[in-house]
Amino acid sequence: MPLRENDCNARFTRYLGSYEKAATVQRLMADRVVTELAAIRPGRRFGRVLDLGCGTGLQSRRFGREFTWDELYLYDRVQACGEFCRDLPRSHFHQLDLDEAGAFPEAECVLSGACCQWLKAPERLFSAVAAALKRGGIFAGSAFAEGNFPELESCGGAPVEFPSGEAWRKMLERAGLRLFRFAAEPVTLYFPSGAAALRHLRETGVLTPAFGTPGAARRFLRRYEEYGGAPGKVPLTYMPVYWTGVKS
Repeated sequence: MPLRENDCNARFTRYLGSYEKAATVQRLMADRVVTELAAIRPGRRFGRVLDLGCGTGLQSRRFGREFTWDELYLYDRVQACGEFCRDLPRSHFHQLDLDEAGAFPEAECVLSGACCQWLKAPERLFSAVAAALKRGGIFAGSAFAEGNFPELESCGGAPVEFPSGEAWRKMLERAGLRLFRFAAEPVTLYFPSGAAALRHLRETGVLTPAFGTPGAARRFLRRYEEYGGAPGKVPLTYMPVYWTGVKS
């Protein structure tokens, strides 16, 4: 029973309203990215900031608790995200497929939270980011790496293929960024049932199960709940990577 990647645009649009409530791990990732950025950036104000794959604005709002900006440029392939970001001050939303991104406006800081793993050519985006950054500008972001959702694969789901942590590091360095901080560390959530874990994935707009038949779905869920080993302890493990890079 494979677990297939969605049509990201349609799926994410459908679940925009539930995303921030369900996006537990993505919120942790945003917290860490901003905390680590604040540790190396003594000033608390930037000129122009770009948020690539802004979604509902989760990363930018977290950033705004620590920093201020003169201008915030928000980019996402889903047009409806612009409505969710209207509250962000001095911001401009642009619909853009990051796989087709060309030149970005010059910026002092670029953010990207939990989205680059879906790109066909993330290294090309990283090169565009490095070209847009002023000297000394910062690229602070996160993505998911190889090792996401191993429980689903163990129970009969197809693996979700993302670059390894080391591959992410090399892509960033080849783009011309000097990494101050880089880490890949798993985060495991626990759910009362396998169905609840899959519902969590749907509500973040990430994956939709493709089981083929109701019987196949039941067999998958039975194996998944047995995998947890205890009632109410069905695990789902994410493998986030985090980075803070500076343009020399």
